[in-house]
Amino acid sequence: MPYQELSDFQLMALLKSRTYPHGWVRDENDAFREIIQRYQSPLLNFFRRLGADINRAEDCIQETFIKLFNYRYKYRPTHKFTTFLYTLARHSWADEGRRQKRNKFIESKEFVESKEPLDDRLDIQEAINKLSEKLRMTVVLSIYQGLTYEEIAEVLKIPVGTVKSRMSLAFQQLREVLKDEDTMQL
Repeated sequence: MPYQELSDFQLMALLKSRTYPHGWVRDENDAFREIIQRYQSPLLNFFRRLGADINRAEDCIQETFIKLFNYRYKYRPTHKFTTFLYTLARHSWADEGRRQKRNKFIESKEFVESKEPLDDRLDIQEAINKLSEKLRMTVVLSIYQGLTYEEIAEVLKIPVGTVKSRMSLAFQQLREVLKDEDTMQL
């Protein structure tokens, strides 16, 4: 059976089927390659919607797939595969954020203020980027990745009620930011 016809559960079962002390076995390599092919674009979209530039998004994708391989034995087919994958992606994003903070701190000693003008019009992605990390993560998982509130709750390890309140607060803040921008244009 071609790997494209296997479910995520079946691919993960192949990926978990053997240990790798002396190198890859063809089945696991092909199973992992298929998972990467299936989820590389959705993960790119996920990280870009969180505000990452293309290079940073690609780094996060790579880190997510490394985590997936390293944590393959922790995956349980009782939950959707995407819930597991986006949990790992969320951890990769948090790790990247910590790296960025360290880099900004180091670079701040040599900071030179730019005099370039900013674009006057704020689009929706820029508005999403203005949300707090928690709200932005919730919005991106819901709207752009298509996860249900229950799945988001699992990924973020929070109650479903918290997901709902974050979505409500995020939409309220987005409306305010976009309204302010429209007012400034008049």
